[in-house]
Amino acid sequence: MLKTGSLRKRWFQVSVIAVLSFSASCSSDNILSEFADNTSDESLYFEAVQALNSQNYTTAVNLITATSSDFQADREVQLVLASAHAGTCGFNFIDFVQAVTATTTDTLFTVLFKTMTNATNDTQSGCTTATTLINGIAAAGSRTDDENILMALVSLATIGIVLNKNADGDQNESVDAAFDYCADISDSDYRELVVAVSNVVQSLSNVSSTIAADDISDINTTCSTLEGAGFTGLCSTTSTGDVSSSMITGMKGLVGSNASVGLGTCSNSVENCAAACP
Repeated sequence: MLKTGSLRKRWFQVSVIAVLSFSASCSSDNILSEFADNTSDESLYFEAVQALNSQNYTTAVNLITATSSDFQADREVQLVLASAHAGTCGFNFIDFVQAVTATTTDTLFTVLFKTMTNATNDTQSGCTTATTLINGIAAAGSRTDDENILMALVSLATIGIVLNKNADGDQNESVDAAFDYCADISDSDYRELVVAVSNVVQSLSNVSSTIAADDISDINTTCSTLEGAGFTGLCSTTSTGDVSSSMITGMKGLVGSNASVGLGTCSNSVENCAAACP
C-alpha cells in the first residue's frame, strides 16, 4: 500500500527543490530588462517570466507564444511555457505543496481530489497542454530533474482535477454520496488518469535524487500487483491513445478501492473493485 504520509513529506522536499531551481533560473534573466526593444524574443520572454512569477498565467502563455518559433523551441522556454499552462489549470507550486503535505489520514487520491477544487474541462485542458509540452521536450529518461519533477507534480494535479470534477458536484470537498466510480467517470477521463499515474511513476523513477526512493518503491509495488492481476501497462502508458480497456478497468479499481490510494467508495481490494465494474 502507498504510504501517503511519507509521500507528502518527501513531495514537500522535492517540490521545494523544484521551486528554488526554477526561481533561480528566472532571476538570472533580469538582465533582459535592459533590452530597449520590447518586441524582441528576449524581451517578451522576460515579460513572460515576470507574468508567471506574478501568477498571470494566461499573460505568460500569450507572451511566450508571441515569440518566434525558433525561440520557442528552446528547452528552457518550453519548460517556462509548460509551467504557465500548468498555472491555467489551477496548479500553483507553493499552494499545491502546502495542501498535499498537510497532516491527514486521507489517501493520496482523496488529498488530490480536495486540493484541485472547482475543477472543469477547461482547467484540465491547461494541465494536459503542460504535460504535452514536457513530453515534447524529451522522454522521462532524457529529461532534467526539474522537468521530471514538474511533470510529476502537474500529473498529480491532473489526477485531482479529474476526480474533483466528476465526484464532487456540490464542491464540499467530499465525495458525492451517489458517486459511482464505475460509471460516473468517462472512459476519456480514465485514460487521462492512466496517463497521469504513469507520468508520475516514469518521471519520479528518473529523478536523480534519492529523496522519493521509498515512495517510488511503494508505487511500483502497487503497480506490480495490478500488472499481476492482468492490468498490463496501467502504470507505464504515457499516451491516451495507447490506453486499453483493461487499463481503464484497472484504474477504476484503483480509484474506487479503499485498500490503496483511491477514494474508498469500494470497500475491497483494487482487483475486486475493478472486477465489480461491468
